[in-house]
Amino acid sequence: MGLIRFDPSSDTVIFFGSMLLLLVVTIIALERASPRRQKGRRHVRRGHGDQTGELID
Repeated sequence: MGLIRFDPSSDTVIFFGSMLLLLVVTIIALERASPRRQKGRRHVRRGHGDQTGELID
């Protein structure tokens, strides 16, 4: 609570917005780096019409 001093409304919005953005970027990076996702992409290229194929294509 002591970190937010100047303007509580704008500081909290910026803080939570940046944390949410970092969380989303981290999740996307981990999903792309995982071997399960890479295997899924190989199968998608062969023509399995699943959700990952829709996102990638």
